[in-house]
Amino acid sequence: PYTISFVVRNSATAQVAQTVTLSASLDSGGVDDSPMPEVDMVPATGDILGVTNGASPMLVVVPEFNVNNAGQSFPLVSASNTIAVTLSTNTSFPSGSTITIAGLTGTR
Repeated sequence: PYTISFVVRNSATAQVAQTVTLSASLDSGGVDDSPMPEVDMVPATGDILGVTNGASPMLVVVPEFNVNNAGQSFPLVSASNTIAVTLSTNTSFPSGSTITIAGLTGTR
């Protein structure tokens, strides 16, 4: 078997997996080449980065928060207060990812 790989850039918007096709024309050494009929390729299966069927060719998802809640433990002045943040996403976080929590003004 032959294995060919190449790099593409995914679209900037979500899209469903695409049907990848394969065809060829074999050089016969004469005037006419020998065509091979087009066939649909069997898509890869498996999850990648928490995306179901993320191995399917050209399946693209936009990462987003499914749950994003913030709360506090104590609202009175000059008191110690614990901020609790709960989040969930539709993908896993690859190593090196960053989460930023902002807007906590008035704290010491």
